[in-house]
Amino acid sequence: MIADHDTRIAAVRGRRLWDSRGQPAVEVEVRLQCGATGRATAPSAALVAPGEAHDLRDGGAAFGGRDVAAALDWSAVVTRTLAAMLSDRAGAAVQTTPRGGLRVGGLGGVEAIEAAARAVERAGFAAGEEMALAVEVRAWRFGRQGRYRMGDDGRETDTHGMIARYLGWLGRYPIVSLVDPLGIDEIAGMAALVAAAGRSVEVAVGDAVTGDARRVRRLADERAASGIVVKPGQAATLTELGAAVAEGRAVGLGTVMAARTGVTDGGWLAHLAVAWGAGQLAAGGLARGERTGIWNDLLRVSDRGAGAHGGCAMRPRSEFPWA
Repeated sequence: MIADHDTRIAAVRGRRLWDSRGQPAVEVEVRLQCGATGRATAPSAALVAPGEAHDLRDGGAAFGGRDVAAALDWSAVVTRTLAAMLSDRAGAAVQTTPRGGLRVGGLGGVEAIEAAARAVERAGFAAGEEMALAVEVRAWRFGRQGRYRMGDDGRETDTHGMIARYLGWLGRYPIVSLVDPLGIDEIAGMAALVAAAGRSVEVAVGDAVTGDARRVRRLADERAASGIVVKPGQAATLTELGAAVAEGRAVGLGTVMAARTGVTDGGWLAHLAVAWGAGQLAAGGLARGERTGIWNDLLRVSDRGAGAHGGCAMRPRSEFPWA
């Protein structure tokens, strides 16, 4: 049996997290004298019945007055702003992607980048200074062997044309990360893009690595990437995936830890990203519960001080190698 004094409350900590709709929620963690801990989250109700208790909210402009603190709110504010912008488009139906992002029929490629950049500015942030963009291309889906077919009209371009397109994007938009911008067989092309993009942009490769340390070494030898993307499940074991991360770190490549589509409870991914010192965490958008779970666990880790050294903060641009 537990003695009475062991069940006394030793500490109470409150924090602002996110519910499955990307709305602010309050979580409280209680620690007892005996060391046991428990926590519970109270999301805001969409409708409050007569006589029901009303939760306390901040008021003001943020999140329609539903905020509970100012913390990791930038991404949520921009997402909310972008959703409103897309909804205003004539005949546009905003949908949620499997990764918790936003999708509108007929909007893709450079139009999507343009919309995201405008949402950052409309939300009140300095694009490229306070908030920047990471673009996941996964070019192997529409090109191979140096030929790429893009758009509904089937326009075709080559490796040089793709590199020119990306350099144009980098000149116009606050992009600091490009993921899988060329096909998985484009080692020479990737090296050319890395050299042309310079140190201000991380050119990350995931689909040509698939958690294999030997492939990481080849990319490093050819200077064909400045970062790698790793996803649990790409390799047979986390030990193998960790070896790829260690190899990348040894040769100066940044690490992007990414959640896979279909993840059901990805909160542990935040702990793994911090433990491995990932430079970026691709958790997904704030429009699905399993994605906000990753954000929330990262907040918990940071709240306890484990992330005090910026384990999941993006590396300074000056650290991208081989410019």
